[in-house]
Amino acid sequence: MNESDVKLERTEPKRSRLFSRRRMLACLAATAAAVYTDMRFIEPNWIGVGRHRVPILPAGSNPVRIVQLSDLHASSEVPLDFIEYAINLGLQQKPDIICLTGDFITHSWDEWDAYSKIMQQLSAAAPTFASTGNHDGCKWIARYGGYARPTKVVDMLEKANIRVLMNEREQVAIPNKASFELIGLGDIWADDFKPQLLGETKQDDMPRVLLSHNPDTKDLIENANWDLMLSGHTHGGQLTLPWGSTPFAPVRDKRFVRGLHPWKNHWLHITKGVGSLRKMRLNCFPEISVVELVAVS
Repeated sequence: MNESDVKLERTEPKRSRLFSRRRMLACLAATAAAVYTDMRFIEPNWIGVGRHRVPILPAGSNPVRIVQLSDLHASSEVPLDFIEYAINLGLQQKPDIICLTGDFITHSWDEWDAYSKIMQQLSAAAPTFASTGNHDGCKWIARYGGYARPTKVVDMLEKANIRVLMNEREQVAIPNKASFELIGLGDIWADDFKPQLLGETKQDDMPRVLLSHNPDTKDLIENANWDLMLSGHTHGGQLTLPWGSTPFAPVRDKRFVRGLHPWKNHWLHITKGVGSLRKMRLNCFPEISVVELVAVS
C-alpha cells in the first residue's frame, strides 16, 4: 500500500460523514417545513365534530342535543367567513339548543354588525345561550389591547337574539323532551365569577348544566349542586406534542384539556374550540361539539 492509498482511506470516511450530516440536516429542514405547514395552514382550517353522550336526564327521557361552540376568536387571523362555516357545520347537527362558551374575539374588533348577523343564524335555528370568556373583555385582556369589559361582545350577542347568561340561570324546556336548568357563570380570569346561584336549590330537581369558559372553575364549585359543565378556553391544548402532552394549555389542571370526563359527582366537557391564537394548531384540530344529554340507565 503506497502513501496515496493511505491518504485516500483516511479522507473517505470524512466525506461520508459530511454527506450524512448534510442529508440529516436536509431531512430535519424538510420535516420542520412540513410541520409548520400543517400547524399554520392545514390544521387551523380543518374543523371536526366531537360527539359525546352524558347520562344526566331522568329515566325514560328523550335525548336533548346540545351543540357547543367556543373560542371563535374573531380576529385578522380568524375571519368571519371561517366562523360562519363553523356555525353552518353546527347547524347541520340539528341541535335542540345551542351553547356558546366564550372568547368571541381575541382583542379589539370593529365589524360588530356583520358578526351579529352571522350569529343570528344560530338563534334563528334553536334557543341559543352564551357565557363570556377572558378575551371578551376584562382587566387581563385590556393589558394586551383588548376591552376592559365585555360590553361590546354582549351587545353583539343580544342583537343576534342570543341570551347571555352573566351569572344567571334559565330553565330550558324543549317540547317532548326533559327540561333542565342552565346557568352561565362569569369567567374566573375576568373576576366575574359569582357562584352564589349554585347554592340555590335546583328547580324541581332538574338536571343542572353550567356554561363556564374556563374548566378550572370546577375546583371552586366542587361541592356545589350541578351535573355537567360545558367549557372551552384551552383550545384542546392547541399545540399537542407527539406523546400527547399539552404544555401550552392555559389551565392549572392539565388532566382536563379536551373531551368529556367524569369528575367526582359531576361531568366536564371541554371543547377544542373553533378559532386559535396566532392561527396555529398541532395535533389538535378545531371542532364544534355535539353533547347529547341522555337518560340515566
